Amino acid sequence: MSSDPLAPPVLRLTLTRDPLASAGDCPAAPGWHSETHVLSSARGIGSCRIALDIGPADVVQLLLCDGSSLLAGSLDLPRYLGPATLARDGAPASIEVGLALRPQAARQPPGASRDGLGAWMLRAVRVYRCGAAAMTALAAAGAFQDRQLEQRLGLYRCGIEAGGMTAVASLPAGPEPVLLLLHGTASSTQRSFAGLWRNGLAPQLAAQYGNRIYGYEHRSLSDSPIENALALVRQVPHGAVLHLLTHSRGGLVGELLARAQRIDSRGAVDLAGDGLERLSENTVGGEAFNSHDIEHFTAQARLGGRGGYDADAARLRELSVELKMRAIRIARFVRVACPARGTTLMSGRLDRWASVMFNLLLHGGVPDGAMAFLLAVVQQRCDARILPGLEAMMPDSPLVALLNAPDVRVASPLHVLAGACSGDGLLGWLGDCLDDQLYGAGRTTWWSIAPRWRAAPRAARPCGNCCCAGRTRTT
Repeated sequence: MSSDPLAPPVLRLTLTRDPLASAGDCPAAPGWHSETHVLSSARGIGSCRIALDIGPADVVQLLLCDGSSLLAGSLDLPRYLGPATLARDGAPASIEVGLALRPQAARQPPGASRDGLGAWMLRAVRVYRCGAAAMTALAAAGAFQDRQLEQRLGLYRCGIEAGGMTAVASLPAGPEPVLLLLHGTASSTQRSFAGLWRNGLAPQLAAQYGNRIYGYEHRSLSDSPIENALALVRQVPHGAVLHLLTHSRGGLVGELLARAQRIDSRGAVDLAGDGLERLSENTVGGEAFNSHDIEHFTAQARLGGRGGYDADAARLRELSVELKMRAIRIARFVRVACPARGTTLMSGRLDRWASVMFNLLLHGGVPDGAMAFLLAVVQQRCDARILPGLEAMMPDSPLVALLNAPDVRVASPLHVLAGACSGDGLLGWLGDCLDDQLYGAGRTTWWSIAPRWRAAPRAARPCGNCCCAGRTRTT
């Protein structure tokens, strides 16, 4: 995946730089080398004009004065820096880089205008060029997720002390409930739930569950939630009583397990979302996933032009058999920030998702392997469909359709902690752009509350729901 040094540049950035200023440390990205140029507002002594040729395989990081960043490939830079000017002499198109972004979108950032006034101030430009050691996005994703998991896979018993995890072959048998933690995207049990220990809640959990607190470490980028759920349920003994606490994508795994308590459909329901109730074909309960469900799952895959779903359809059949055979019961289910109806951040190409993820990772320090993965995603203009774990969170994915079937009910209770974020700031604006593409302009939040609430309807109302609104979020 190395850059061709002979490939002609596709874009030229001209800017005034301060050769004495520093933009700070550059996150490690094995297989890539970088050059950073801090912008100067003054021309003359202490500054110089330069031209940066950007090749088709290069990735540019735009560092803003507020500490946030944008990642973009050569074809996407005009979205943030303004339209490129075509050259007449065969030279690449060029963009004059000023001290402010010039975002090109139907919805401008608060206070911004088309000429960039009021937009975010640009501090520096960093160009990443890949070498022979750079990996494809799929390979980089695998390396990154395994580093995040610290090479752990499967079930681990969590100790009272923070970080204490012991590998086990299966959950314990018996009538006493087991607390099972299911982590989020590109994360791990410790990364998603460390706050329980950090904030002194571990003794309370131990008083309730004793040594029956477990985390399930699973690959969340390269594997689908269906694959995760099938591997997990095979480690659960017959008749186990589970209390699930899930974060983000882990909630999708939890919803698949909750189908163990599927009951008969509601008969006449609003199947088409048009307010008219029709008698569902899917009137037989008892199976977690029946032939009707799987046919609709594969039909949704064909409708979206997706391939490779035969394997997941087969896994659904196996999961249904395992859930019935093991007769597990989900007695409690607390679902935090779950993209139960998908998330717009996974729609289409992942370049905006990469920028959002990079900014969120910055707060705790960019972990090993993360930068190389995100750069590969942006460079290859990746579609979420190449990573099954992310594809499952697309709003039109077959899994989202399966879990939100209106003619299915489950008996397990559900408690939801949901959130919404206003569209202020860089991350909000990126999400607004995605929402506008999918749902039209005029939305005031970029990751709406609705995706957090839905999934299979419960036989009884949830015991408690909580919605938090604000300018920050988790992923």
